[in-house]
Amino acid sequence: MLNWVFSSDGGNAVEIELRGWDLDRADELAAEIRERKIAVIERARARSGATVVASANPGCSMHLAAVLDLQVRHPVDIVAEALGVAGR
Repeated sequence: MLNWVFSSDGGNAVEIELRGWDLDRADELAAEIRERKIAVIERARARSGATVVASANPGCSMHLAAVLDLQVRHPVDIVAEALGVAGR
């Protein structure tokens, strides 16, 4: 059994329990995780007015970019731009 607990919304923990790899439910589980992430991002966006979402996971970045009206960027790219070394 694999348990994940992570916090991404001001301390509100989201717990996901996976019992092995249930491939029959993979799409359903992915959709649930995606919807939770989108809801958290939208709440944060409403509070902050943010226009960029940082994601280090290429799969998450593609899914988020497809459904959000926000720019999705890798954290390293954001830091490189802030340091003035982007594109070197």
